[in-house]
Amino acid sequence: MTNVTFSVDDELNKRMKSHPEIKWSEVCRQAILKYLEQHEYSAKMSTDELRSRLSPRTKQLIKSLPLKDASKLARNSREADRKRVQKSNGDS
Repeated sequence: MTNVTFSVDDELNKRMKSHPEIKWSEVCRQAILKYLEQHEYSAKMSTDELRSRLSPRTKQLIKSLPLKDASKLARNSREADRKRVQKSNGDS
């Protein structure tokens, strides 16, 4: 197993030391794992993949939208996808 070192401010260190019953390395390991799983999942899930998971009824409803509304839906989907990817990459 590899060791990783990181810094915390003095106040956080003091608070952590007040709870010696907690295995902080395990807390960090679990937090990193959870973050990576969320990041990797959201990075893989594109708008096209999300669209492919829609029910046949929902796909039919989208197809029945007037072209103007369908174009707006597509733009909104692309924008939501862009924001989701930025968020998963830690951008603002």
